[in-house]
Amino acid sequence: MKFEINSVKNGQTEVIFDAKLELNKVEFSNKNDLHIGLGEEKITLKVVKKLSLTLAQTANKFNLKSLFIPVLSADFSENDFVFIATQTLENNNYQVQKIGLKPPPPNPLQTVIFSAGEQISISKALAFAGGMGLARGLGDLPSNICTPSYLADVAEDLAAEFGLECEILEQKDMAKLGMNSLLSVAKGSVEAPKFITLSYKNNSNSKPIVLIGKGVTFDSGGISLKPGTDMDEMKYDMCGAAAVLGTMQTIARLKAKINLTVVLPAVENMPAHNASKPGDVVKSMSGQTIEILNTDAEGRLILCDALTFVKKFNPAAVIDVAT
Repeated sequence: MKFEINSVKNGQTEVIFDAKLELNKVEFSNKNDLHIGLGEEKITLKVVKKLSLTLAQTANKFNLKSLFIPVLSADFSENDFVFIATQTLENNNYQVQKIGLKPPPPNPLQTVIFSAGEQISISKALAFAGGMGLARGLGDLPSNICTPSYLADVAEDLAAEFGLECEILEQKDMAKLGMNSLLSVAKGSVEAPKFITLSYKNNSNSKPIVLIGKGVTFDSGGISLKPGTDMDEMKYDMCGAAAVLGTMQTIARLKAKINLTVVLPAVENMPAHNASKPGDVVKSMSGQTIEILNTDAEGRLILCDALTFVKKFNPAAVIDVAT
């Protein structure tokens, strides 16, 4: 989708924000005038987001290819309006790619013109939406495709695209470091664990912010097996990892003046003859021993080794992200 700033309308369907209509109610006064209701609601950025979502849905429903949107301002700037509207419209453009099927046809809306604001607001919004799209796309993949190795490949692709530092630790590397807590989760799976680190450096005067994303690409519970109902949704147990990869992409596209490191302990938690058992005791990277009473407590087992590992970065802050 293409977004522009231009005060002159040129053949687009014009959006008219109409206080006489109920909030989000849509009417056409003629072929090229689309009225969307404001009602008596105070105009906030939350309302702008709702209006933008309604515009996206209306464009899809009526096959609108281009919109001219007058920029509202209230307790926010014109740039804030452009940012929220662009991000919402672009997020709505996301479509799930189903495995083995042709890509779905693109949404009809291809061009959006704002009457005011600055292009930088559009660029920022597209960076945010792009990161969210990456995270959503990874979450939507089946677990036999989005494995720990697949996440490592995505990280390497981001490193190549944006000039990031990337380190992938293999099972033997983790064993040398004493990451026995993390490795205890991966024991029962044929999928090799990966410990992924991506670093973005654009501020020589600051310590890095570290994000740790839980990357359990499928969580069966291990020997402490989960109930079968809805177990397919356990592919989403890597969404912490997906979120920090999306964040890294956004930060790199924005060329933000910060230092950011994202760490993804990526494993699959499966039952097997050699899997960890309730009652097993392992030693973590920190040297502490852990009694595993339930193998479905895999998140804390991988995150504790990750938290120990990131001490070497002397971070300003550490945030762990987990489903």
